[in-house]
Amino acid sequence: MYSSFCFIYPGSWQLKEVSGQQSALLSDLRPATRYVIRVSAEGPAGRSQPSRELNIRTEPQQPAGPPQDITVRGMSSTSLLVSWSPPDPELRNGDITGYNVGFRLSRYE
Repeated sequence: MYSSFCFIYPGSWQLKEVSGQQSALLSDLRPATRYVIRVSAEGPAGRSQPSRELNIRTEPQQPAGPPQDITVRGMSSTSLLVSWSPPDPELRNGDITGYNVGFRLSRYE
């Protein structure tokens, strides 16, 4: 007897065949991404209707890319304005909640 484990990755249904157990580990999914999960049972005569769909979101992960389009503009003799765009959407791995701007004295004058 087989259990068919179906899930969206995201957008199109993918199928994972599971034999002789009542759980399945779905791996290599994208961080901070919503998935729809459904399960159907399969036997010698065919496959059942799928279960109700469950919506789940994977956990976020640290951003995989840096901020883009960094610019610095002098505002006065004692201040600089630093501006940037967020990392590319596919590299964010979740919501961006803040940024860290570091600075130090240059060795060159």
